[in-house]
Amino acid sequence: MAPTSYFPNVNKIEYEGPGSDNPLAYTYYDENKTVAGKTMKEHFRFAVAYWHSFCGGSSDPFGAATRVFTWDKTSDPVENAKFRLWPGRLHAPVQHQDEA
Repeated sequence: MAPTSYFPNVNKIEYEGPGSDNPLAYTYYDENKTVAGKTMKEHFRFAVAYWHSFCGGSSDPFGAATRVFTWDKTSDPVENAKFRLWPGRLHAPVQHQDEA
């Protein structure tokens, strides 16, 4: 299945390096660069899924978050990040606000 093009008049944004002055170019993200045995493209796909799955509270522009994560134990974002990354914590149950 071919990918959908939402912006048919905009070319693919390419990596041009940190010296580029092109506002529609990546200056640091190079999808073909290998980091820790995987390309940046492979890492980036996981990062987007990770944030939406484990960091976003399912809020939208019209309201507050709809779920509370068990690893968000404190008001300190650094401490919460440590809880989130602790082995085994990723499978902790999600408590929805209506269950709180």
